[in-house]
Amino acid sequence: MNDKYIQLSKKKKLKNPLYDPIKCDIVAFYGSILEIDFEHQAKNFQAISESILPFGYVLQTIWYAKFTNDVREIRSHFIAKSEENDVYWQKYEASAPGGSQNKLFFYGNEIKTTSWIVMSLDERRNFIDEATKK
Repeated sequence: MNDKYIQLSKKKKLKNPLYDPIKCDIVAFYGSILEIDFEHQAKNFQAISESILPFGYVLQTIWYAKFTNDVREIRSHFIAKSEENDVYWQKYEASAPGGSQNKLFFYGNEIKTTSWIVMSLDERRNFIDEATKK
């Protein structure tokens, strides 16, 4: 699973966290999401998992990497996906400090993780409904 890009939809792709050896110099893992200790992202993982379950989605597979950034700090970044490839969760870390993103993608349509987590069930349903129409 070392392709340069992970295709989310016909129009959307993300760079594979395992593609660049410099960005996975500590850990490079592809497999079950249950094998990962999310450390600082554990609360987000739990919140996302609980929030997508009512819609029948479960994150199952992950491309996960740990690396040493430009100021010698250890960082992790990953892309997780549901079994049917409808939902993706991306945590991106740049090599420079402060360059990170945390997003969810439903059918290729993105939303910030923090925005998704605070939505009501109806707001989430509306977002998914709109995403499936695009």
